[in-house]
Amino acid sequence: MRWIKKRLSEIKTKFKQNEPVPVDINKLVQNAVKLILSEEEINIVPTYQDGIPTIYIDENKIRSVICNLLSNALAAISKSNRKNGQISVITDVITLNRIQYIQVSIEDR
Repeated sequence: MRWIKKRLSEIKTKFKQNEPVPVDINKLVQNAVKLILSEEEINIVPTYQDGIPTIYIDENKIRSVICNLLSNALAAISKSNRKNGQISVITDVITLNRIQYIQVSIEDR
């Protein structure tokens, strides 16, 4: 029973809503790439669109998502034993129904 209470407390803390802060998504993604892939011998193909506006988001949650996607891409390359694996990291702004969205794409090959 103690374990369950402790685990619930950890989950609540992890998913606690933080106040949105202004974030440069390109810098956030670049820092995540350095954090996750800097020690790896993987070809990284970055394409960061200039002029992406600063947005107000929960920086920690988005960083966690980006790091998880990068880790998954790295794991997929490692599992497949690809010798020349590469990870493409792309940021851009797309427009759907006259609404602009920031898009982050991470693809392993």
